Amino acid sequence: MNIFSFTAHFDSEETCRLHFKSERDKIGIKCHRCGHDKHYWIKSR
Repeated sequence: MNIFSFTAHFDSEETCRLHFKSERDKIGIKCHRCGHDKHYWIKSR
C-alpha cells in the first residue's frame, strides 16, 4: 500500500486506529508474561 492509497482508505487517524485494533482483535493478543488476553490503549501515549 502506498501513501496515496493509504490516505484514500483511512480518512482520519481515528479510522486508521480502529482498523488496526480490529485486525489485532481478529488475531488475538496474549501477554507472554502473565497470559492476560485483554488489551487496551495506554492513555499517556
